[in-house]
Amino acid sequence: MIKLLFLLCLPFILFVRIKFAITAVCKGKSLEITINMKVMKLLIKRWHIPIELSFNPEYKVNREKKMFTKNDLQNMKTKFRIIKEKIYHLKHWAVGTLKGFSIDSFQLSAGAGLERPDWNAWLNGGIAIAQALFVQQLSRVIRLNTLPQFSINPGKHFSADLSCIISVSAGHLIRAGMMLLIRRIGSRLKKREKAGGFVGASN
Repeated sequence: MIKLLFLLCLPFILFVRIKFAITAVCKGKSLEITINMKVMKLLIKRWHIPIELSFNPEYKVNREKKMFTKNDLQNMKTKFRIIKEKIYHLKHWAVGTLKGFSIDSFQLSAGAGLERPDWNAWLNGGIAIAQALFVQQLSRVIRLNTLPQFSINPGKHFSADLSCIISVSAGHLIRAGMMLLIRRIGSRLKKREKAGGFVGASN
């Protein structure tokens, strides 16, 4: 009975969309990121990440205090290199996976202030161009379902406010996970073939 219910619900589960509501507010040396994961308007998971911007930034993930150092950055590079070695064509998989995501809402406001009006105009004009270039590059990897909204808010210090909603179907995530597993198996087989080739050459 349970298996039958699962099979009947499977098509529905595959087409259910998972939404990530992301907000990021940057003011001076403070950056706060909030991510809400929702399924059918129900809140499943929430991440709140306040960050103090510095050479060794301190941050919290759901009130758990942490510090990001140069050693953490080096460890991230090492882990990424190991993952890249284990997974065949990791870049192609990542690009293909991101194409299944879509941006349903995108609002970005930023600005800064200087004492001289002419420099202030040049600076905020440059920020506006940077906003447009950022979204242009983003649209190459993730589908935009809405027109991005931009605004410039000059102030005494640099500030930025991002609000966006990214969605993806559960079926696409399942497919991406299966493809990742297949690529990892492919990497193992290629390593075995190379090892066998070296053994044969040495004989």
